[in-house]
Amino acid sequence: MNPNPFFAAEEYGARLKATKERMYREGLEVLLVTDPANMNYLSGYDGWSFYVHQGLLILMDREEPVWFGRQQDANGARLTTWLKDENIRGYMDHYVQSNLRHPMDFVADLLRGFGADKRRLGVEMDSYYFTGQCLESLSENLDQAEIMNAHLLVNWVRLVKSPREIAYMRDAARIVEKAMQTAIETIDAGVREGDAAAEVLRAQLRGTPEFTGDYASIMPIMPSGLRTATAHLSWVDRRYEKGDLVLLELAGNRHRYHAPLSRTLIIGTPPEELSDIAKGVIDGLNEVIDFIRPGVTG
Repeated sequence: MNPNPFFAAEEYGARLKATKERMYREGLEVLLVTDPANMNYLSGYDGWSFYVHQGLLILMDREEPVWFGRQQDANGARLTTWLKDENIRGYMDHYVQSNLRHPMDFVADLLRGFGADKRRLGVEMDSYYFTGQCLESLSENLDQAEIMNAHLLVNWVRLVKSPREIAYMRDAARIVEKAMQTAIETIDAGVREGDAAAEVLRAQLRGTPEFTGDYASIMPIMPSGLRTATAHLSWVDRRYEKGDLVLLELAGNRHRYHAPLSRTLIIGTPPEELSDIAKGVIDGLNEVIDFIRPGVTG
């Protein structure tokens, strides 16, 4: 069991209870969670292991979720989750990238062992980490189960944040402020894009004197010049030039809770048209901030 949990076991219990209540409303008896963010939310698991199949099984009649993943990652589950050891199940490497067997075969065997192989099973069908082969394996192994789409079920539970979650998001905001200020201070004519990116990454990981940062779910987005004509590009091996626009989309991360921040930077004096656009955007943002209050709908 995690010796240094970021949340109390009672908070994880409340999340699990809310998930089971939503499962009940959807008519589900078992939920297979494969989205890494949802895994983290319900169990605390935090490992760079999502390149292999892993997840949680939530059964209505079991007190805790059951973590499954590659055997060599099982100790990671013991170190980062609140789960009892009996609820951490690792599969051997002959399941990894095999044409003969699939990790969902292992999951089906777990469900048989729990007597849950004929129940209504919800799966996150549109999760990046639930593949067509996952569904095919489960369908073949659990031919008497009813497999249902439970995409976004846990995400809706996650929508309302606890005070501790909000505190971590505020910490993440402090980190991204420092990262953005680092970008603004570093980017200049003659500076290589990759060197600026390295300083931004350093700031993201260093965090603040009070707490460190972590790797974010998005790499620094910081195209410049002609590359600002499109979205979601990073950096290349060129040097900034006078007059360049630079798009900056950065994030701070604290215990997997993120705060994003976006800015547009120009190297030099902006043309009048760009200044007018910037003023319009800032005025619009300020009006929205002044308007938003509890009870106002989207």
